[in-house]
Amino acid sequence: TLAFVGAIAAALVPDLIALAAGVRFAPVRLPLDRVAYWKHNHIIWCGAGEEPQALAALVDALRARLDAAGIFYDRKLFVSHVTLVRDASGLAPAPVWIPLVWEAREFALVVSTRVEGRVIYQVLQRFPAQTG
Repeated sequence: TLAFVGAIAAALVPDLIALAAGVRFAPVRLPLDRVAYWKHNHIIWCGAGEEPQALAALVDALRARLDAAGIFYDRKLFVSHVTLVRDASGLAPAPVWIPLVWEAREFALVVSTRVEGRVIYQVLQRFPAQTG
């Protein structure tokens, strides 16, 4: 999640799409080279030991546009990660992990909905990286 805006009126979705469409970024190579456990929300995740500069620039650009538009978002420190397990009870002392690199060539505006205790994610719009 590059910027979590939370619950918003449906009428603002076109504004968010226009705002995000103006963000220019290059493809991001994200090394997924560590596994960790967040005790507060019981999630096992993998992520980068060091955030790539291109990813930090993308987050900064998107958040700057949200600030300029006066759109609220969660200002929590950005930590790139991929959720592996929800409702985990902990992390094994020495998890086996083979590092890999994820190349992100787009980001997306996603809405989440809770249905019968599960969270369903729907992509509203994708925003491609600029190449070449």
